[in-house]
Amino acid sequence: MMSPNNVATGVAAAPAAQSSSGADLLRAFGAGWMSAPWGIVAVGSDGKICAINPAFERCTGMVGTDLIGLDEAVLDLRLEMTLFDHRRIEVNTSGVLAVHYISNAVAEETIAQKLARVAESLREPLTCIYGFTELMLKQDYNPEQNRELLFTMLAQIEQISGIINTQLDQAAAAQ
Repeated sequence: MMSPNNVATGVAAAPAAQSSSGADLLRAFGAGWMSAPWGIVAVGSDGKICAINPAFERCTGMVGTDLIGLDEAVLDLRLEMTLFDHRRIEVNTSGVLAVHYISNAVAEETIAQKLARVAESLREPLTCIYGFTELMLKQDYNPEQNRELLFTMLAQIEQISGIINTQLDQAAAAQ
């Protein structure tokens, strides 16, 4: 039950996903686990993911029930392929070896930084293509010069395609 200030009173809400050791975690850490504003994933003493709070699912878009029982290394790999900065803290209590956490604020900052980096990566080849196209339209070049300019433009288009494909592959792997 929630108080008017959204503070858990009495029984905590069910976690997004949990195993039997995840239930032990909830008893050990209480309602704070469920109402935390940052995403939290607990790793059991067997090295497997045992509990995930709702904020983690909201932050990452990952489904908790898909992660329960997977090795911690799988979580690390999935988080590395996303925009999220995450931390691992060893706790070694109540059958829980470690906790990973992530915050929305960190994720939003990381998204902005990534967009800026991608935009900067695209700026140079687009400027090159624009400039060479403008030159070819305004000046007469011999066929060999035209061919060289076109090959340079093609190389820049391939660079843009590579940047876009890399971003799409990372996005697909994160889901």
